[in-house]
Amino acid sequence: MSKCAILALLVACDSPLIDQPDAAFPDAPPAVGCDAPLGTKHALTLANGDGLEDRAYWLHVPASYRCESPAPLLVDFHGTASDVPEEAYQTEALIAFADANGVIVARPRSRSAAFMGVNIYRWDQNTGDLPRNVTFAHNLVANLEQRYAIDPARVYASGFSSGANMTAQFLTDPESPFHGIAPIAGGRWTNQVLPQLAAGPRLWISTGYRDYLWPTARTLIAGVRMAGLPDDHLVVRPTVGGHDLYPWHFAELWQFLDGGTPPPDGVLAAPWTAQALPSPADVTALARDGAALVAAGGHGRVWRRAATGTWSLDVDHGAAVDYTALCIGATRSLVGGGNAIADRTGTTWTGTRGFPDFGQLGAGWANTAVCRDDGSIVVGGYWSAAITADGGQTWSRFQAPTDFGVDYQIAGGAQSPGGATVLVGYHDYIGRAPQGSVIATAISHSPTTDWWNAATAISGGRFWAVGDNGAIVASTDDGLTWTEQTSGTTENLYGVHFADALHGAAVGRRGTILVTSDGGALWTARPLGLDRFVGAVVVDSTTITIAGQGGLVATSAR
Repeated sequence: MSKCAILALLVACDSPLIDQPDAAFPDAPPAVGCDAPLGTKHALTLANGDGLEDRAYWLHVPASYRCESPAPLLVDFHGTASDVPEEAYQTEALIAFADANGVIVARPRSRSAAFMGVNIYRWDQNTGDLPRNVTFAHNLVANLEQRYAIDPARVYASGFSSGANMTAQFLTDPESPFHGIAPIAGGRWTNQVLPQLAAGPRLWISTGYRDYLWPTARTLIAGVRMAGLPDDHLVVRPTVGGHDLYPWHFAELWQFLDGGTPPPDGVLAAPWTAQALPSPADVTALARDGAALVAAGGHGRVWRRAATGTWSLDVDHGAAVDYTALCIGATRSLVGGGNAIADRTGTTWTGTRGFPDFGQLGAGWANTAVCRDDGSIVVGGYWSAAITADGGQTWSRFQAPTDFGVDYQIAGGAQSPGGATVLVGYHDYIGRAPQGSVIATAISHSPTTDWWNAATAISGGRFWAVGDNGAIVASTDDGLTWTEQTSGTTENLYGVHFADALHGAAVGRRGTILVTSDGGALWTARPLGLDRFVGAVVVDSTTITIAGQGGLVATSAR
């Protein structure tokens, strides 16, 4: 037995050893984890991990680990991937988080199945995988607790995409080792009957309204509330982004799961003035309608602000749909979200209906809508875009082709009056379709980012686009070339609007609001004071109107 193992209860393993023989402590029990390795370990194997076969996992133990001080453990379940799935998403960010917080992190590997010559790893890839994976998680935690000093009261689970569904399995597991669960970019899509959760784990949920797995998060949120999960055990942090995992997810989930501290909402700051929204819900879209303003968002709701400044509920299509797409055209308008759209001629919105998918989801998906000058409407979503010339009665494909055989995943779009249509989205996509065209071509640009979330345009062929990590680009030649603008923030931006060539605003996560009076040469923060997403903005000749989480609508002088 090493001196480190014997003396662990008295000194740290990397401290200078007391110069005494081992026999000085003949009755000292061996301390767990003194000789266990630190650092990052790849492709480890847990023999008979799920009770039927050996299973692989990845492990990182921070250098600050000490065997005499039990550490917390986070088991993070990867999203769908090929090759080495446990290292496919934000691995460096996870290591940085673990080192900063003294957390042991493990990423187990799911089982796989061949698809088109590639092994696809997903937690429910094969029949019977989910219960096997639950067993694997139990065995992995137990194995790590045998090798390292781990505080059993500080063991948690997080998961991205398919991994979010995996974390939800532990809500029905009476022997779950996890005291907190964090599903990210997903939720629950298996047919689970949840038990009463009055004494349930802490649950931190974050999924974007523009994420095709948002409905699974909505199902999970509704389910745990019906199962009696206490309000102080639940934090929901929606965004207006798409399907992705970010470094900030780890920091925020840890604050609640381990610290029990939800983010403080804050207080609305001057010069912002709140406006009352009837039947409030999260607001994700704003658009001008002459002298009026139209908003759309959660629970299928559309609101209208008259020229007098009073808001009214325009239509309520029910909680089965959450809107992110809205455009107001000269003769036709459209609102949509997920696989539902509704159109308006005159003053009356139709009921919701679906529209075709030209990609992989099996049903159309509406993240954004662009009302074009010719009366057509383009709707963009996941691996598919569609165009209608009759308000959604009939559809055809609008192409945004990638080099790998499918269309891009689209989050936002705009048309320059009399000019091109620009679509933006995932994989750093900015695409341009000339006036009247139904084919967008990807345009090279700098900087790059995962998601471009929104675009806006004014006359004269001027565009702006905003995206992740505070990215902003602008075009003055109808979308042919793009120039970087400095935002001064690293927060994800979800909306942008300009009243003219000089005056505009961009909005995003955690109450981020930026304004400019010189076309974006200089962006200045105008803090909201509230820690909520701001999903949409409209700038007019005198006023900036922003809208977002929790029915937030506020204005300030331009």
